[in-house]
Parts: sequence; C-alpha cells; structure tokens
Amino acid sequence: MTLNKRRLTRTIEPEPIPLWRSEGEGWPVRDFASSHADLLDPEERRFLLSHVEALPAAGELSWDYRTVLTASAELSSDAKPALVAQKIGARSAYLPDRSLQFKGCRPDRDAEGFPFEKLPFGQQRIERTTIPFGVMTAEAVVREILGYCFAREHGIAYQATPLFVWEYHDGEASLGYCLVLSVLGEERVESHLENPGCTVAEVISAQNRGSCEGTAIVPGSEIGLRGINLWAYVEAKAHLLATMHSRGGFRGVLNSNIGNDVVLWKDGGAFDLRLCDFDSFFMVDLPSLPTQGFLDGFSL
Repeated sequence: MTLNKRRLTRTIEPEPIPLWRSEGEGWPVRDFASSHADLLDPEERRFLLSHVEALPAAGELSWDYRTVLTASAELSSDAKPALVAQKIGARSAYLPDRSLQFKGCRPDRDAEGFPFEKLPFGQQRIERTTIPFGVMTAEAVVREILGYCFAREHGIAYQATPLFVWEYHDGEASLGYCLVLSVLGEERVESHLENPGCTVAEVISAQNRGSCEGTAIVPGSEIGLRGINLWAYVEAKAHLLATMHSRGGFRGVLNSNIGNDVVLWKDGGAFDLRLCDFDSFFMVDLPSLPTQGFLDGFSL
C-alpha cells in the first residue's frame, strides 16, 4: 500500500501556479463571519455567531491578510509573482511549505458562470443556477466557515481551518472572493481512482452492455482505488457522513463526490479520511418527533 502511494506521488507532478499581488480587500475570518452572517438562514446564523469567538482573529494570523494575491496575472501590475504555489482544480492553489490552500483565487473578468446545483431540504427537484467562475461567493465563504464551526462543535475530524478572506476588485466592481485555509493535506481520494479506460458517456451506455470493452469495470459496482483499501475508505466515509447528518449537517450534492475527500497517511500505510469543501454546507433543525415528510427529506 505504501509502495503504491509512493509510486503515485512520483508520477503525478503538481502543476505550478504563480500568485500575484492585486487590488482587493482582506478580512480575518472572524470579522468576515460576523459581518456576513446575515447571508445564512436564521438558525444557521445563530449557530455561527455563537461560535465566532473560536475563529481566528487578526492578531492570531501569521500571514498578512491585507496583501491580496491572485492567480490571474492580468489583475496585477507587478512584473513578478509574489510566490509560486501548486494548482488545485479549476479555481484553487496550494502552498505546501505553509500548508495553505487559496480557495477561489482565479477571478476572470470575462468568464461565464459555472454550473451549480442545489437540492433544498424537503424538495425532490434539483435547482440549477450558476456561480462565478474561479472564485467563491460571499455566501459560499460563510457556509465554509459554518461547516468548520459545525465540525468543531460536534467533534468531527476536519481537514481545513479557515484563516482569512480576500475580495478581488476591478475598479469599483467585485470579482468574487478567495478563502485562505490552513490544511492538513491536499491528497484527494480521486487521485487514486483506477482508470477504467472509459469516458463518462461510455460508462453510462455500458449500463445496457454490462461492461466497457477492454476493462473489467461492471456498471453499478465500486470502482477501484490504487493504494487504498476500498472498504476501509467506504467505512470511514460512511462514519463521517452518518455523524454529520445525524447532527443536522449536510454538504450540497456537488460536494458529496469522491473528489471532496482527503487522505492523510499514517505509519504502516494506514490513513485517516477527512471531508473537505463545505462551501454548500447547510444545517437542518432536527425535530424530536419527525414527521414522515421530514424523514423523506432527510433520507433524500
């Protein structure tokens, strides 16, 4: 298992991404949560404000949150980047030597909106909207902070601690937000997926054929994970989700896939599993005597 992990580490080289100084405004996460709590539902807002003192304040930060950095060079007048990090997905960067993640650091003046899906509690139809590409919205930042406070309150092991927030400016216009987090690691479970040799379209159409040509994948079965015991992963994630849901906490449907789980390696090839990406996190008040309608919504 350890050997497989090391082999993956050698063959998957992270892509460098320069970060440039740019115009904008910064807040310690405690100040941002206090000033933007009204973006949440009333019960969520009360919960967040009751935990705001546990969030990092200005005097507790070792990084100058007022110096705004972006991965979009066109927003900077500097000749050289301030630092070089590693690219994570379409909108974020990771600085290994400081264990920092810059979530939403790639504002784009001309980009179209990014598809976003939401399943409101108690409903059966997904709502499809768009969010800004490359950055976070103010509500998404607050919900990420809310998820952190929820995990902390209920003893759920968390992967990231929010530190501070940047808002990018283009003249008088806002280009969105970046949340900077202290993370324990950034090795996503999806980097261990065994390639079944199929496109998504082929996997879907394979439901009628039984398998993809040249592979052993069977539609409906669990896909393999290189270097990770699949059933240990399934058990660990089921435990995390059951603990979170039974206390009224949920991540959005798009945050529930395998790409939003992080592996933290221990000695001997064992691992801890941590959930990440709580930008669509929401809380539900759990009644002592739930109705059938509530149970249906909870199950869905």
